[in-house]
Amino acid sequence: MPGKLEATAVAVFAVFGLVGVRVPFAVIIGYLLHIPWDAVHEFNAHAGGSLFVPRQITSVPLGYGFFCATYDFLMATYFTGAQPAEHRCAMEPRSKRIAVV
Repeated sequence: MPGKLEATAVAVFAVFGLVGVRVPFAVIIGYLLHIPWDAVHEFNAHAGGSLFVPRQITSVPLGYGFFCATYDFLMATYFTGAQPAEHRCAMEPRSKRIAVV
């Protein structure tokens, strides 16, 4: 089961990455959704087991989940502010949009 679960997670996050080519906000959502995934890996590393399969030790090094979750948060924050103006404008409420003539 964990192998199938890992493969499914890889596929889901790959879809977020591919959709993010056209819809930049999808990359932000993908990074934010990856944070709980990292937390599960960190829990597994500390507990010496798995939340999904009893007594199965994770192959992720200790501390990697925390590092990766921090990286994911920083990347999501970066992409939130680094989007081109036309993409930021599309995410703002209509009342705040400024018409360019």
